[in-house]
Amino acid sequence: MRKYILGAGLLALVWTVNAKPTPAPAQAPAPLPRSVVIATHPVGTSFHAMGTGIAKVLTEQMPLTAVVRPHSGPPAWLPQMNRGQVELGLLLSPEAASAYRGSHLYEGRPTPNIRYLLRGGSILLAFIAPKISDIKTTADLKGKRVPADWTGVPIGFFTTTAALATAGLSYNDVVKVPASNYAEGARLFIEKRTEAGWHSVGSPAAEEMNARLRGGIRFLPVGTGREALERALQVLPGVSIQVVKAGSYTGVENDTPVLAVDINLISSAELSEAAAYQVVKTILDNGDGSTTTAAPG
Repeated sequence: MRKYILGAGLLALVWTVNAKPTPAPAQAPAPLPRSVVIATHPVGTSFHAMGTGIAKVLTEQMPLTAVVRPHSGPPAWLPQMNRGQVELGLLLSPEAASAYRGSHLYEGRPTPNIRYLLRGGSILLAFIAPKISDIKTTADLKGKRVPADWTGVPIGFFTTTAALATAGLSYNDVVKVPASNYAEGARLFIEKRTEAGWHSVGSPAAEEMNARLRGGIRFLPVGTGREALERALQVLPGVSIQVVKAGSYTGVENDTPVLAVDINLISSAELSEAAAYQVVKTILDNGDGSTTTAAPG
């Protein structure tokens, strides 16, 4: 079975084979596909923006065409990738692990034919409130209307729950307003059907919310300290807390601690060794996809 492993600029192609008394004859590398599909979250998310950037690099630097195909969330495209119908996709690392194993987020729905290609840095996440509101921190969300459920993007439930946990809150402490995905959550916030939104720092959707809400938006700081992080880790293993510097992004007027989760580029196991190698090499050689991303999960 072929496994692609990549991290921090190091690519290793690891092969598991049955022992043979004599080596098999060398074979010519499989030709590159004429096109590849990159699955992302909906338009307006940073996943889609990242996918668009990767597609541009691959199309310009490789003899193939990369096409971005937005979906409501990974549950919509992971089965296609498992069947070899989608070559590449972007999602958070805890979600990739759950999908592969068929555990937690994807209980009973394993997708064993996906492979990890590239760590694309961290995505920075937090709740958002209107700047003119009296909601200043995540702890202030107690009793407020916030987006919930996230049926189209299961990881959304865990990232938001982890953020609430840093402030000693849970969904039992807020008024839940169902949202199937990030686009719907943003719409509910813009329409003032929720008192807070959820998105990533620097995302196109955050820019739109800032433009459409009177006075703009404020990203809400999560709780900090060892106990706050431990509560978040109980909900979402692998999550961390990072401080976004004041003025570095829209909605960040002060130094603001937010959640950070690794984002990964994955592929179908049907993608050939040669194609997987060339995709990763092209991305790394052109400096796209290997840095921290302020943009949802």
